[in-house]
Amino acid sequence: MPDEKRILIIDDEPLMVNSLADLLNYGDYIIDRAYSGKDGIEHIKTAHYSLVITDLRMKDISGFDVIDYIKSHSPTTVIIIITGHASTESAIQALQLGAFDYVTKPFDFDLIRNAVEKAFDKIEAENLRDEMIHMITHDIKIPLTSIIGFAGLIFDRQTGDMTTGAHHYVGSINANAQKILSLIDNFLASCKIKTGKLAIYESDVNVDILVKDLVEIMMYAIEKRNISLKTEIQHDLPVISGDNNLLFRAFGNILNNAVKYTPDDGRIEIRVRSVSAENSPLWKPSLEFSVSNTGPGIPADELSDVFDRYQRCSSSIMGNKNGKSVRGIEGSGLGLFVVKHVVQAHKGVVSVDSIAGQITTFSIHLPLKQE
Repeated sequence: MPDEKRILIIDDEPLMVNSLADLLNYGDYIIDRAYSGKDGIEHIKTAHYSLVITDLRMKDISGFDVIDYIKSHSPTTVIIIITGHASTESAIQALQLGAFDYVTKPFDFDLIRNAVEKAFDKIEAENLRDEMIHMITHDIKIPLTSIIGFAGLIFDRQTGDMTTGAHHYVGSINANAQKILSLIDNFLASCKIKTGKLAIYESDVNVDILVKDLVEIMMYAIEKRNISLKTEIQHDLPVISGDNNLLFRAFGNILNNAVKYTPDDGRIEIRVRSVSAENSPLWKPSLEFSVSNTGPGIPADELSDVFDRYQRCSSSIMGNKNGKSVRGIEGSGLGLFVVKHVVQAHKGVVSVDSIAGQITTFSIHLPLKQE
């Protein structure tokens, strides 16, 4: 577990680094020193820091480069910047890039201490929030999983003993419980992505089995709305290496998205196959999972944004069916965000093509397992 109060000080003026380190040498702070921007990045590569204090102006690389690296590789790290210039323009720019606070040189030691203490107050508050979120969602998931299990058991085994209405209600209970569970899982995954804690536990993944399981889960919603489903899964599909649970989540989000946006009596097509390097955007032998669905489509000017967090296309807010406006389509705006980051974590790519008012296709390409 990372040290909760580990601080890295970065400046190309040794006197400044050492003075700050001496100033903060109290309490339970663990302090490391870096005497250049590049040295600071090397430290960040090998250790997790709760707080980084960095100068903006350094000879090798700027503090802006350090901020950019931290935001990409250690997003939970809080940043305080030091600037030796009277103008606050560069400091404001750093705050816009994600720094927490700034102090100017020469600075009052009480000010830097206060800034550090405020930073750790923020860290503590966020840790408490995360613990509370995980506790609540865990407590919700346990009974929810039981509901899904028992409803599925009744739905599958008691069909002959139930009226049509009862069968429908049990199926609806199962489908809505699955929807809530999916929202919780997507929320937890998005939190891990945001904090850089999305872990990959690799094993052999049989994508054909994974996709068949997903289709089985979604069949109630598909049949209820009389959607035509066509599934093409290549025979003897190669095994890939990846995190089975995360890939199940990513593929499931794509299929769930298609079901949500396909109108009643519409059509969904699923295709799973291996493709050669020449036909893969990865330029190597890959597995392709694609889902096409009829429906409102995605406007061309929104295609580049569909994988952003909380992003929902305009056609989801107010759809169109048989020339008439219909109520908006429910969603959290997290599903495709999770898909993008799970696929990228597996060194794959996800893409989307859409013809407004006709058809939309999402495609995932993942590298095949190396022998």
